Order: sequence, then structure tokens, then C-alpha cells
Amino acid sequence: MINKASHEATNNENYNTDRELVGGYDVIDGKLVINPAEAQVIRYYFSRTLELTNQYPSKPIDVVDKMVLDEVKDKWPEEYKSLIRKSEQNERLRAKKFTESGGHPKIDTDLSDIVSRELWEEVQVKL
Repeated sequence: MINKASHEATNNENYNTDRELVGGYDVIDGKLVINPAEAQVIRYYFSRTLELTNQYPSKPIDVVDKMVLDEVKDKWPEEYKSLIRKSEQNERLRAKKFTESGGHPKIDTDLSDIVSRELWEEVQVKL
């Protein structure tokens, strides 16, 4: 589901189509603005991933990731679809930039307004 703000920003002639759409944010007037519903899902994903990796340290991270994503799909189906859509768009953008640059362009994703730096780092260690 595409919300109205994202749709309008995408159709705005000033909108840079090479800009990465970050999950948890919408583009409004050319700026990233927190999407509260998606931000809630992202917070849940990070905290639940950390919780399950601590609870089941022998489980591979891809199994934990699938467990958490299945929970997210059940609890927040529309937000999940929106986040997946943004993720797929970002993959296409990365592939385009990779082809154009001949290298690995770095696209930074800053979720510090959504997930605390401490939680982010704890989950990254598990990955």
C-alpha cells in the first residue's frame, strides 16, 4: 500500500528518484519524515530480534529473522507490505548505482530517530 504522502513525493518533479526510501520514513516535501506506524514495526523488529537471539543463541540468525518477520506480517500486514516495497525499491536503486558506478556505492541508512544506537549495535553484533 502506498500512502498519499509517499505517492505525492514520488510524483513531485523536485523529488530525486535516486533517493533511497528508508523504512520507517516517508518523503514529504523532499524530506524524510518518520512514519509512526512503520517506525513501530522497526522498533519491534530490532527488539524482538535481540530478544530471540539471546533466548535461542544456537538458532541461526536467518531462522530468527524469519520468525520475527512472520510475527510482523501477522501483527502489522499493511506496514509490512510498505516496508517490503521500500526495501525492494532500494534493492533496484542499489543495483542501478552499482552498475552505473562499477563499484559498491555506500548508501547509509540512519535509523537513530527510530531505534536507539545501543539497540542497533547489539543487533548488528548478532548478525
